[in-house]
Amino acid sequence: MNHQTVMRVTAAISALFGIALLLAPNALMAMYQAPLLNGTGIYNGMGYGAALLGFAVMNWNASTETLQGARHIIMGTLVFLVLALIASVFRHLTDSTLPATGWGNVLLFAVLIFFYARMQMAIRAGGMPAAAAPQA
Repeated sequence: MNHQTVMRVTAAISALFGIALLLAPNALMAMYQAPLLNGTGIYNGMGYGAALLGFAVMNWNASTETLQGARHIIMGTLVFLVLALIASVFRHLTDSTLPATGWGNVLLFAVLIFFYARMQMAIRAGGMPAAAAPQA
C-alpha cells in the first residue's frame, strides 16, 4: 500500500473518532460498552477528539506530498501511534474492568504502526534530500 493511501486511511479513521469524541464522547463510550465519562472525562475526550481532527488534517494534506516531503508528519504520527499503543496495552493489562472491545483499538494502533514504520524505513533507506544550493 502506498503512503498516500495509508495516510488518507489514517486521516479518515482519525476524523471519524475525532468527530465522535469532540461532539459526543459518551456516545462513543456507549458503543465500546465502556462506562460513561464524567465532566472531566468529557472535557478530556473532547480535547483528544480535537487533537485527532488535527492529525486527520495533517495526514490528509501530507498525503499529497512525496514520501520524503511527508517525513515529518509520518514520524509524528508514528510516535503518536506507538505511545497510544503502549498506553492502550498498559490500561488493558492493568484494569480488568475495561471492556474487551478496547482491544480493537490496540489492533488498530498495531496495524497502523506497521505501515508507518514501513514508511519510516523507506524514508531512511532513500536518505534525506540534498539541501538546495544557494542561488547567486
